[in-house]
Amino acid sequence: VPALVSYIDHENRYQYVNQFYEEYFGVRQEEIAGRKVGEILKKERLHEFRPRIAAVLAGGQVSFETTVCSRDGEFNTLSVQLIPDFGENDQVRGSFSMATDITELRRNEDALRASEEMWRSTTHTTHEQI
Repeated sequence: VPALVSYIDHENRYQYVNQFYEEYFGVRQEEIAGRKVGEILKKERLHEFRPRIAAVLAGGQVSFETTVCSRDGEFNTLSVQLIPDFGENDQVRGSFSMATDITELRRNEDALRASEEMWRSTTHTTHEQI
């Protein structure tokens, strides 16, 4: 699956990351399993993610976009979905996370906006000259 998939339990400990996640961030499943999210994420990232993790552990689904640095040192935009995992009595046992890299999509959207603005500017100037 070309997506970053992980599972974090109700104690905020990673239980699983898929191979794509390992390759993207340069971390192995064995190195991350059992570790708390706060041990993995930088403090500034933890501050950003803490309310989202709390929301999913309260039973809500959470979707957002964020910028991350891959193991190659490139900054990429990810679309992230956090989905609660309900156990017995509708208790949240943890959450599934699926993130897809939408960097190229965002770059294309930015290029399209720039092209449209240039076209508007050109047609406006041309119209004034006529």
